[in-house]
Amino acid sequence: MVRGAAVAVWQVVSACYVFVLLEWLFLVTQQGFMVSLPHSVWFSALACIPLVLVLPGLAALPPLLGAEALLARLPEGSKARALTVASAVPALVLTGLCFLLIDNFTYTVFGFGVVSVPKFLLFLYVLLWIALFAVIVRKIARARQEVLAEGGWRWRLAVAGGLVALSLGILAFRLGSARGAEPQEAPIARAAAGSPNVIFVATDGLEARRMSAYGYERPNTPFLERFKERTLFFENAFSNAGRTTGSTTSMLTSRMPTSTKVIFPPHILSGEASFLHLPGLLRSAGYETHQFTVRYYADGPDLNMLGGFEHANGRDVSVEVPTGPWRALMQERYVAERMAERLTERVLYVLGIRPMVNHFKLVQLPTRIAGWDTDEDRIQGALTAAEKAQRPFFLHLHLMGTHCCSYPRSPNPVFTRTSTSRDNMLDDAILDVDRLLERFITRLEERGLLENTMVVISSDHNHEWNTLDRVPLMIHFPGGRHRGVVKENAQLLDVAPTVLETVGLPIPGWMEGRSMLSARRSPTEPILGTGEVNARLAHADWEYISQLRNAGPPLYGMSTVTAIVCDRWWTFQLKTGELQTGRVSGHTAPCAEESLPKAEDLRRRFLTHLRERGFELAHLR
Repeated sequence: MVRGAAVAVWQVVSACYVFVLLEWLFLVTQQGFMVSLPHSVWFSALACIPLVLVLPGLAALPPLLGAEALLARLPEGSKARALTVASAVPALVLTGLCFLLIDNFTYTVFGFGVVSVPKFLLFLYVLLWIALFAVIVRKIARARQEVLAEGGWRWRLAVAGGLVALSLGILAFRLGSARGAEPQEAPIARAAAGSPNVIFVATDGLEARRMSAYGYERPNTPFLERFKERTLFFENAFSNAGRTTGSTTSMLTSRMPTSTKVIFPPHILSGEASFLHLPGLLRSAGYETHQFTVRYYADGPDLNMLGGFEHANGRDVSVEVPTGPWRALMQERYVAERMAERLTERVLYVLGIRPMVNHFKLVQLPTRIAGWDTDEDRIQGALTAAEKAQRPFFLHLHLMGTHCCSYPRSPNPVFTRTSTSRDNMLDDAILDVDRLLERFITRLEERGLLENTMVVISSDHNHEWNTLDRVPLMIHFPGGRHRGVVKENAQLLDVAPTVLETVGLPIPGWMEGRSMLSARRSPTEPILGTGEVNARLAHADWEYISQLRNAGPPLYGMSTVTAIVCDRWWTFQLKTGELQTGRVSGHTAPCAEESLPKAEDLRRRFLTHLRERGFELAHLR
């Protein structure tokens, strides 16, 4: 009995460590989100995550071994007598691993996998799982008998114990080294009763100059033309990143993409940066926090934005952030959650319990899959959250109808009635967004919510994925305060501090932006941003998607950084040091030529900015 239990322990421990090792190798070699994490977290995750599987696996063994002992007392010749039910634990772990390996292989080599096969064929994956489990459990049971027969159980038990002891030792070291290192934060201020609600609504990849609210000749934003009279309307606003992920993160954190190192997928927030963001501040102050965006590219939990959104894109999210030394393990937890998600989302989809979404394909052509995938779903979800809210709320929406360059056909076409050219398709897409915004704002007003709500309407970048164009920015303040037109340059980085000032919360020192109400920028102060990225087109599920090259240090996939001063833009090539300049299209507040910075001064500013944030630029002098 003791020897059998020892072998069972070895099999459970071995299966768990093999599962984590192969999944870890997949994540490390994939050039995915792991590039955002320090190597110390890589190896800490490899050592500590197996404990998450080992401990419950070992806890399940005693009753199963007891069941085996009872079965062994059955009469000779009974088939049940030979059942080694304890083998089910390691078999289940290895079946999950084999299932993932097979799906990875077919998707990589043949272009199909669980997420892409027709639903009527999903039963084949159920049969595959059953067959794998049946084969593996028999092999594990046979291996157990062979080990007992040859007498090698002692050294195997010692190996299992050594692995667990090593993991526990590394876990203890991580906790010990983090003790006393947690940041000394000021007490979080609580929002006062009746604090304003806050709503961010961005529409993807839209220049201001393409909207009739900003002077475009076609009437494609009739609602916003009227609504802007009730807002602080920024004629010359700019994003701080040329890609959705970097732009959204910088707006929610008020930190430059060069500071967070979040520019484009697969980047995520890491370390203490995971806790520094507007959603977390508002939630800690008593706000409800909801997100209706798109997974992977603009999703708070996917970006490792910890303690922020309670509800994000159709799922409830844990916002409890541990204190003390356990806080240091949140990065390892993120790795563990991604490993678990890779398996559970496939299993739940195959069993018909929950949809599995190809987020890359969803961005290319928004389609209703899970009830939160289209702009209509996002608007309706946000309205429902606002109407049900019991406390002040923060809603973050990101609409995809204007995403370049496959625009969905409008259900109520205006500009495509005569021609389906790309320009006409885009203008209809913009008009559809305008209609959705009208429905959204009107419903808020009808429910009596708009009067005490700050609404920020913007876009993340232009349709060419850079920061050289003006983006829309209009802010409706509670009570209709602060109306008017702002001609001076503005940046999305300053939105979060403006929100905090409006709702009466202190602006933390880690925010790099400043309030647009009390600390406006000089017209000649450069607005910095990240521009082009080093990306390639990769094939996935019969679609082509952008995939970042060299996502880690030294440049984190960036090709250029940019600056805007008055009506002029500059791009700085990070490989060659070349500086280019041009005029911002449609800018309404040009400056005198003599007030613009000199090229060499801007070059020094770019280099100083990057080096202060840890970028290695030895090739640039």
